Amino acid sequence: MAPRVLRAVIAAKRSSWQKYVEELADPLTMALLESGDPTVARMKAAHDAHESTLHEVEAALHTLGFVTSEVAPPHKPFSTEGQDLVVTVGGDGTLLAASRSVVGVPILGVNSAPGFSIGFFCAAQQGRVEAALRAFTRGRLRPISLTRMEVEKNGEHLSRRVLNDALLCHASPAATSRYILELG
Repeated sequence: MAPRVLRAVIAAKRSSWQKYVEELADPLTMALLESGDPTVARMKAAHDAHESTLHEVEAALHTLGFVTSEVAPPHKPFSTEGQDLVVTVGGDGTLLAASRSVVGVPILGVNSAPGFSIGFFCAAQQGRVEAALRAFTRGRLRPISLTRMEVEKNGEHLSRRVLNDALLCHASPAATSRYILELG
């Protein structure tokens, strides 16, 4: 009997460089880059590290025989039906954004630019992707279950899959917000 083909969704962030330089050619960003402003000095290096890791993820999944599909951006809803794994490529923000679409499928977070981003929830990082994926395929990557919150407003469900945090605020930042939190 032939081994079952594994399927994975790759949910990768868009880097700031990709968004503000390549896609929008944002005049302010371009001016800051041209002047050597320190607030944007690391954008290109972070982008290059992210792109390198994304290619590493794609190559490792291919090497291990996964059939892949990609979703971008990860904060928009996507289906995980028929998938065995979701691989997020970015940092914790990417993993948290993608997790809103995931139910019953493991997520492997890959910190794509460890020198530039935070990856506490990420089990792999640049340079160690294939080893983590190989451990997953062999059942050696121990899963961690995380509890999620459900957020509703006046009885209307806003989200059933909040993993890390929810922002509750008034439309006007200077106004006072009143809310009731219920547990259970």
